[in-house]
Amino acid sequence: MKPRQREEWKKVRTVLNAAITAGKVNRCSGIVSGCAKELVRVIEKNHERDEPVDVVDVAEGYSLDVITKCALAWKVGARVVIRDP
Repeated sequence: MKPRQREEWKKVRTVLNAAITAGKVNRCSGIVSGCAKELVRVIEKNHERDEPVDVVDVAEGYSLDVITKCALAWKVGARVVIRDP
């Protein structure tokens, strides 16, 4: 890493350290856990119906749900789109 890149990284890290604290991560852990439980429920329903699951779609939906719930306090339900009646 070049000296100039190091200085830029130090600035970015300073901003991120203030934005992401242990307390904030701990508060989000319940949200992440809830999204994971919902994800498992949807996958189990697809399994019961003997339908394939596109792992990329599932991962994208899960990621979107976690980010929108933690960062924006929105409930999107993106992973439920996986043929969940």
